[in-house]
Amino acid sequence: MGVSIAIGGSYLAVTANGRVELNSTHFIGNILMIAAMLSWAFFTLVNKSLQEKYSGLFLTAYQTIFGTLFFIPLSLFEYKEWKLVSLIALGNILFQAIFCSCVAYLLYNYALKRLDVALTTIYLNLIPVVGVLSGYLILKERVLAIQLVGGLITLLAIVIINFELGTPRKNA
Repeated sequence: MGVSIAIGGSYLAVTANGRVELNSTHFIGNILMIAAMLSWAFFTLVNKSLQEKYSGLFLTAYQTIFGTLFFIPLSLFEYKEWKLVSLIALGNILFQAIFCSCVAYLLYNYALKRLDVALTTIYLNLIPVVGVLSGYLILKERVLAIQLVGGLITLLAIVIINFELGTPRKNA
């Protein structure tokens, strides 16, 4: 229940035109984002099952290696766009590779090993909320009322799920 509410709230948080339209170009992008969230949930379940057999460092290393190998052929489609990068751009790429990928995956695997899968997965719904908030604070983008409602729904769902997971269940 809480997961469905959180996904709905996340969808509303990223609704760029303020309406839920099935035929808009925004709708396709929003659905792709929801699909990405669902695929991450699947990734989390698989990763959690592998943590009994492999260490977080091992999983992170292999995820990075195989992710890179699968993306290299896709990069060949854009070879005409390739050009030398500046030192600043190279520094940004290294920062992202080290901290946003390696360190973040290590920390995520660490948390996943110690916490419930539902708890670690539900926090992914904050990504669109943080994205909208960052757009407002950094890029001075306009935030619509429906996006605020979606963010609040997402936060409420996270509170509900935390409460449900923290409440001992009685066997009837």
